[in-house]
Amino acid sequence: MGAPGIGGGDGADNIQNELNSIHGTGFHIHLTGHSMGGAAIQEYFRRAQYADEHPLLNLTVGFKPLDARISDATQIDPFSNGNDPSTGDDPINSLGAWANDHGVNYKAFDAQGDGVNSCSASTNYCEPNPDYSVNLAGQYRTDHLAPNGTGNPLDAGSQALHAYTFRSVAGQTQAWLRVVWR
Repeated sequence: MGAPGIGGGDGADNIQNELNSIHGTGFHIHLTGHSMGGAAIQEYFRRAQYADEHPLLNLTVGFKPLDARISDATQIDPFSNGNDPSTGDDPINSLGAWANDHGVNYKAFDAQGDGVNSCSASTNYCEPNPDYSVNLAGQYRTDHLAPNGTGNPLDAGSQALHAYTFRSVAGQTQAWLRVVWR
C-alpha cells in the first residue's frame, strides 16, 4: 500500500482503509514503512492516540481508535512530523511509549546522514545509525555497501543513502523483525 502526500496524512488514511477491509480476529497485523510509509505509520498512531486521549474532541474529527490486531510497527528512515507540542518530545518516542502502553511494539531505525534524521538518540523506540554491514544471510557485505551521506536531503550522497535503506535491511532491523514477526 502506498503512502502518498506530505506529512503522512494520506498514508494514514490508506492504513485505516486497509485495516477496515481486513475482517476477523485471532491474528496479528504488522505495520512496516520506509520514508513516507514511516510517516504514515506515525500519523496513524498520532490519530489513534488523539482518539484515545480526547474522546469528546475526537467526535469532531472522527479519528479511529488503535486497531487491537496491530502487534508491532516498524519504521525505517521515517520522515518525522515534528516534535509533540505538548511535551516537546519527538514523535517517535512519545508515540512509541503510548503504543507500548497499548500492547504494540513500536520502533524506528534511522540512518543518519540521509537528510531525513528522525532519531537523534538511541532510545527504547529509536535506533539511530543502524549497521548495514551484514546482509540477510548473516554475512558481512563485501560489495553493495551503504553510501555516505552528508545529511543534506538535496545532496546526491544523502539521497543514495536513503534509497539504500529502502533496498537493504540493517542488522538491528533484522533482529527486531525476528522477534516481533514470530
